Amino acid sequence: MQRHVEEAAQELGWQAEARAFRPHLTLGRVHAARELPMGDEILALPDLSFMAVEVELIESRLHKRGAQYHMLYRARLGGG
Repeated sequence: MQRHVEEAAQELGWQAEARAFRPHLTLGRVHAARELPMGDEILALPDLSFMAVEVELIESRLHKRGAQYHMLYRARLGGG
């Protein structure tokens, strides 16, 4: 999917991303001054499946020059 999106973006004139793609899932962002949504605000997710070999908990800290990422915890999955 990432490759198809990258190719479509290039056809529209966007430059390819120089960094290697690292798939990730952002579960949420919390802003201290905001109320968190509750209830039916979460939309139905598409039926997708994948094999995960590890899970990383990463904190992003936003700065004027962009985000800085800090790994807080890493867990390998499956006995490998």
